[in-house]
Amino acid sequence: MLRSWGSSDQVALSLHALDNGNFLWDNFEVSPEELAEILAKKLDPNKKEIVLLSCNDLASAQALAQATGKKVYTTDGAITIFENGIKRADNTKWYEVSPDGTAKELSSPPVKECSTCTGDGVEMGVNAAGNWVVLESKLISKLSSTIDATTLNKMIAQMKNAGDDGMKLALRIEKGNLESIDGYTSLIKNASVDNHSIKAVNQALDKADNLVVNGKSKELLRFEDNPSGYDIDLGVKTSQSSSTYSEAYQFKTNTTNLSKSSIQGASSQLYNAPTTKRIVEFKLIDGDNINVIKNSDALKTEFKFQLYDKGLKPTNNVVIDEFHLLSNTGEKVRVVYQDGNLKFINF
Repeated sequence: MLRSWGSSDQVALSLHALDNGNFLWDNFEVSPEELAEILAKKLDPNKKEIVLLSCNDLASAQALAQATGKKVYTTDGAITIFENGIKRADNTKWYEVSPDGTAKELSSPPVKECSTCTGDGVEMGVNAAGNWVVLESKLISKLSSTIDATTLNKMIAQMKNAGDDGMKLALRIEKGNLESIDGYTSLIKNASVDNHSIKAVNQALDKADNLVVNGKSKELLRFEDNPSGYDIDLGVKTSQSSSTYSEAYQFKTNTTNLSKSSIQGASSQLYNAPTTKRIVEFKLIDGDNINVIKNSDALKTEFKFQLYDKGLKPTNNVVIDEFHLLSNTGEKVRVVYQDGNLKFINF
């Protein structure tokens, strides 16, 4: 999140620093150098200072300052954001990091603080270990009436052990922005299985967030429609009470490089789905390069079959409309068949 706040030459940035020194940006892991390139495209060049509202990792702040050539401010504790300012946790400090990476403690805050602010605020930069005590209590209070105790305890245990992915899911469940969507409870219960399932739940929630931001009504969305015959991870219903869809998604959080068999398996889940449009989204593993995929004859042949050739068969001729490839570098590519050609389109 980018926000102009404080002096005219500052921008406030809300993002999460990972244990390996990288950052989460738009739900993708990026290095300080990659983040610097992103910010160079998005920031007003007059913004000379960056205020981190949820980093709390001095080493990452130093790396970001060096990568951007800008002064960076960060804290060593939680910050709660209110409409008219921020409230810093007790006994926490602000640090100023120069473009050369030199850090010093500040005696006064670089942005407007509101020590008397009360009420609803958004807490940023929480410490995972210390915050789990509070989060666990909130999750139990929120979910105990809809999820049985055994499953809920497994969910919390898995999220605690899943690092940044687990914390990301726990915080979004606690916030509850998507909890009114049909099938939401069934989806988040999958987090009780293992760490990979937590990644998969986050992937589905990421897409739902994206659809809502782009104007889709939550009342039209549905998670986990998977009777015998098809498996829709997320669908956009044609009407609130309808059992048919205008769009249906099948998500795969890969554990190995993309393959012909993984494309076939994911596609088959949507063949019988009652929908106008079928979309399969793959979240690629680290090192699975989209440029390599674009140049793989075997993968291109399978994409073309699922997108076009299959539709020429006299029977069993349902095709997939789009494949989405999400790289760990942040690159997003749509694979479609248009005008007689297989196309890879960045989006």
